[in-house]
Amino acid sequence: MRSNKIKQSNTKTLKIETQPISIIQIKDYLTVNETAKLLSISKRSVYRLIQTGKLKASNLSERLTRVKKSDINELLS
Repeated sequence: MRSNKIKQSNTKTLKIETQPISIIQIKDYLTVNETAKLLSISKRSVYRLIQTGKLKASNLSERLTRVKKSDINELLS
């Protein structure tokens, strides 16, 4: 029974981690997690870019930070 629960948990985790990039590319505003996946960097690195002013972001509340996709494109160009 325990191994079955572990297997179910692992499959749920894989679904979350392997969110298709195509879905992320459609959105106009991204979360910090999605931004990190898109740029292939860590979440901490995204927060560091925001803190230094290299990447613009909007805090909708204490735990809701959104990054505009056009700001990511500006960072990369």
